[in-house]
Amino acid sequence: SNATEGRFLVVAGPDSDIYEPQDLEGRTIGISENTMMQYLVECYLKELNVDRSTVTFVNVPNLSLRLDSVIEGSDIDAAILPDPLAMEAEARGCHVVIDDTQLTGNYSQSVIALKDRLMEEDPEAVANFLAAYNEAIEKLNSHPEDYEALFREKVAVSEALLEQYQIPSFTPDSVPEPAEVEGVLSWMRKNELIIEDYDYEEVVYVGK
Repeated sequence: SNATEGRFLVVAGPDSDIYEPQDLEGRTIGISENTMMQYLVECYLKELNVDRSTVTFVNVPNLSLRLDSVIEGSDIDAAILPDPLAMEAEARGCHVVIDDTQLTGNYSQSVIALKDRLMEEDPEAVANFLAAYNEAIEKLNSHPEDYEALFREKVAVSEALLEQYQIPSFTPDSVPEPAEVEGVLSWMRKNELIIEDYDYEEVVYVGK
């Protein structure tokens, strides 16, 4: 993730005494359990040498409720939020404790999943889909102003922040590195989200 492609923040409330990653030790963080957001926070804590065993995760799946809860400081001490809610949290006075665009690791990825059967039986359709995907990205990145009205109509951000919202840039299709895939699979096995072991080639399509 980078600043132009959207970001995730771990924030604390305006009245909180949490300012630095190490301040999260002994505190609670609002996440959505067994999802990418839990994975991301665990990666952040590991990179920043925050003792994970001292941090308690609280399951708050609803993002708007998570934002309100961290601002109120009622049920959680901190929370992970994606843009544009992260941007709203900043505007409402929250402390930015972790900004994933400032980390060494690139942990957040958007992926496209297709059924094996489709890729095996109709690779041409897959190729056409990816070509259309890349064409759309090229148009968005080259002329974002043409799509500004549509983005502002669809994005979940308050009216007060709408003018500040920047259309993110998008990266043409590419595949993750084996180490990135294994990091996710290892985390999923640890959390009993999958039982079997999978090879890189079993989960990543590199074309034919």
